[in-house]
Amino acid sequence: MLTLPPREESGEKPRDWGHCDEASSLPGWAKPAVPCDPAFRNIRAGMGGAPIIYRFAARPKSKANVVLGFCESHWAEAGQRRLLCRVEGALPQEVDPIAKWGRHKPGALLFDARDEDGDGRIGLTVRGAANAKDKNPILNAIWIFPAGPPPDLKQVIAGKLNATARRFVDVGGENDQSLYPGGKLEYRLSLPARGSQELAFFAACQGGVAPMPDASAWTAETLRRAAREVWRDWQQR
Repeated sequence: MLTLPPREESGEKPRDWGHCDEASSLPGWAKPAVPCDPAFRNIRAGMGGAPIIYRFAARPKSKANVVLGFCESHWAEAGQRRLLCRVEGALPQEVDPIAKWGRHKPGALLFDARDEDGDGRIGLTVRGAANAKDKNPILNAIWIFPAGPPPDLKQVIAGKLNATARRFVDVGGENDQSLYPGGKLEYRLSLPARGSQELAFFAACQGGVAPMPDASAWTAETLRRAAREVWRDWQQR
């Protein structure tokens, strides 16, 4: 099986910000029961335990206040979906949205972020915590604020500080995007004379997502088993 090199090596230029994972966008999934920013109605979900990953352009080594918004509308009791949230340069935070805020109640976490590796991007990841019963992570909204005094989270949740944010993302909604634009990708692969290489191509139907080897919960074995099962079920139709 061949894992293709990072997209930057293909010559494709990434956008200033976006997601780079295999999570799914689910508009209207959440049902916030109190007044809040409309972004809390939408989510991206890492089905199968896939992490949710975003990257944002930033001045190398610069700092920022990053806020992540959540609204749990599936589980009614605590102890089911626990999330481990990591933002570059900040201490990780683990949260159970039901235990902290309650069902259908929007909440937010604040991170003192920094471009730690100096690559001109601040990265963030949300994944299921190791002790979570439901390991499918969710994320509703992202705000990137300038460094300095932290924003009032109540005002952030209400949507009253969107205009002051450097970047506001309605995760899973209309104001969301992939880090990489669509289009043609070209790679050059070197092989020895008369050599050979097995290539594995993962594709998805329109509206679906192909697995990304570096961020996927799938393995080569489970992918092959799923393909065999789909082919078997199709033949039995």
